Amino acid sequence: MIDDKVADASAPAAAEALGHLSVVLGELDAVGAREVGQLLITADVFDGCAGHAIVVARGWPVLTADPGRLHRITPDLDLL
Repeated sequence: MIDDKVADASAPAAAEALGHLSVVLGELDAVGAREVGQLLITADVFDGCAGHAIVVARGWPVLTADPGRLHRITPDLDLL
């Protein structure tokens, strides 16, 4: 689910965030999809977008406006 506030990448704030050096935009290939699927099955949660963000982070802290959404899947995830 994409927040309406950041859905428009042409908005100055979104463009600035997406252009930041520490922002990672990860593609979801077959290997990543399996990893996300396994993560969600283990957590008994169905939230593909949140699962994908966790898989892409791979140990790095995640900046989010909804920490509960990510912590439902990975309670010990490092968030900013």
